[in-house]
Amino acid sequence: MIDKITFCLRLALIVWVVPTQAQRGGSNPNDCVGSILICGNTNIGLTPNGVGVNEFEEPDNPEPSCLRFGSFAQAWFKVNVETNGTFTFEIQSDDGAADYDFAVFGPTTDCSNLGAAIRCSSTNPQDAGVPALTGLNETATDTTEGPGPDGDGFLRQLEVNAGETYYIIVALAIGSGGFTIN
Repeated sequence: MIDKITFCLRLALIVWVVPTQAQRGGSNPNDCVGSILICGNTNIGLTPNGVGVNEFEEPDNPEPSCLRFGSFAQAWFKVNVETNGTFTFEIQSDDGAADYDFAVFGPTTDCSNLGAAIRCSSTNPQDAGVPALTGLNETATDTTEGPGPDGDGFLRQLEVNAGETYYIIVALAIGSGGFTIN
């Protein structure tokens, strides 16, 4: 998932953490404050379960232009950058057909001041005639795409600096099942 960057890790047994936190009423990956901390070249597989808290009700968190909050099951991820470099990732649906959208926020300090999305993709792969893959890569030049048949699912990578924090929301727009982010 990460190119030329080392990230810290807090991936404590996702299978156990998600249901346990939800049962206790605490934060969960459906909420920005319960986001899964990603580090290294880790593959994380998960099935979003529910919507969570609407972070976009906060005054410094405008809703992304390519996502409508509350419409889709979602999961949040947090990336703490430890070295300067580039940041890329790829999201692949488990069944190769489900449409996952995403938005990236940052650099920011926390979930109450995300600011506007700096990357936002809601291309429908079936309508666009492209595979059900999405993310940031080295060859894309656009920073936003979608909805519908607009785009190829990939946006321009991020140039990042040590000490920065980014948040990613991944939402299931069409279909069912989980995804892998790497």
